[in-house]
Amino acid sequence: MSRKRFTEKQVIEALIRTGHKIYCFRTRELITLETVGQLEREHPVPLALGGADDPTNAAYSLKSAHKIQTNGKPATSCGSDKHAIAKVRRILADKPSRHPMQKSRRPIPSRKFAKRVSK
Repeated sequence: MSRKRFTEKQVIEALIRTGHKIYCFRTRELITLETVGQLEREHPVPLALGGADDPTNAAYSLKSAHKIQTNGKPATSCGSDKHAIAKVRRILADKPSRHPMQKSRRPIPSRKFAKRVSK
């Protein structure tokens, strides 16, 4: 008969019961047996930004703090992971403006109005 594997939350509950203090990665709030159900594992350095998918890049945060870090606040996404990922994608996008030394394929349009004659 094989041993039962514990979930991550069950392991954290066991650690709390044995006296270990565990804090939310984002808010530094003490995790209790009542708040263990609100924990989510997150990657402090997002995978899309080159973070490793291993325990060295894993942390536990409360759902509310993790949601704000991922999506941003209701008014703006500035400072969130989604904002940073979108910015990196914009910067790395292959656009003509990213290659200033290449010759433009479009000719510069001529002036559509008469030039002033100075007297």
